[in-house]
Amino acid sequence: MFVDIQIKDDAKEITEKDKEIIESWYNGEFEGSIDEFITKLLSEYKHDYGTICHAIAAAAYQAAWSVCRNDAQGGITGFQAQCAFWEFASKWMMIEGPAKLLDYRNLLYPQYEDHFDKAITQSTLNWLVEKAKELKSTTDPSQVSPNVLVHWDRIIAGDLPFGYRVKTEH
Repeated sequence: MFVDIQIKDDAKEITEKDKEIIESWYNGEFEGSIDEFITKLLSEYKHDYGTICHAIAAAAYQAAWSVCRNDAQGGITGFQAQCAFWEFASKWMMIEGPAKLLDYRNLLYPQYEDHFDKAITQSTLNWLVEKAKELKSTTDPSQVSPNVLVHWDRIIAGDLPFGYRVKTEH
């Protein structure tokens, strides 16, 4: 689809220092289709190791807004945005199983105390135990640190790592 976009001869080399350009990719200054936006990102800029990450994130961000703002089907709630985020993140980052994202700004507000509790659900513990069993049975022990094998054995035995505990269900 966008694989064959060529970098223009006069493309601007950008670095992390070009914060104004990078911010412009997010703030809606670009008018046009998402295809045109992605073409611009890939043809008008020469990216480095860091700025290509910004270009990918900006393309995903603008694509999400393009769908959300669609008059016929768009418009979502914050809850739906979270669902879309986790769906994207799990695919993009290859997250398998339970995951958590912490917004440390919430440490400023007492009502978020439970977000920082070192507690997991029983279903998360069950997932950890099953995953540890799977890894233990499918991994060549000579390819893994003995410390990891001991860690997996402890999880299989139901010992929670890193000071975690199972949440009491209400």
